[in-house]
Amino acid sequence: MERRTVLIGSVTALAAGITWSAAEAQDAKAGVQKTIDAFEAALSSLDVNKMMALWAQGPATVLLNPRDKEAAIGSEAVKKNWQETMGAWKSLKVSAKGTTTIQVNGNTAYRFTPEQAAGKFKTGKEGTFVALATTTFEKRGNDWLITTHHASTMPS
Repeated sequence: MERRTVLIGSVTALAAGITWSAAEAQDAKAGVQKTIDAFEAALSSLDVNKMMALWAQGPATVLLNPRDKEAAIGSEAVKKNWQETMGAWKSLKVSAKGTTTIQVNGNTAYRFTPEQAAGKFKTGKEGTFVALATTTFEKRGNDWLITTHHASTMPS
């Protein structure tokens, strides 16, 4: 009888842990998606301050945009890269195109997705392309902040 009670208690605790973990994972994915939505909005508004509010600050942040020849490493370099990138556009809209994958593991997460970018450069030239993007996030407090973003233009 005592074994049955222990076994039932263990199964109940295990089931509660699985349910809690699944719910926690859903909440984490929703938090990451909130940061992704804000990232796309910051790009569309061409607002460097809104963009930088989404990034973890420090020497380990990394950004590599499609036009870049080398990665921007550290918060100051990331900010400068975004200033140059946003400064080239008169208008820009970036959104996920196709299947998006978000994986969460504790306080870290990553997202992989094709992104559609379309807009107009300040020169007046139209710009449209699809990039494969990988973004990593770290949970700090209640926020999911970007630690790395790499986007490479897909061949046409």
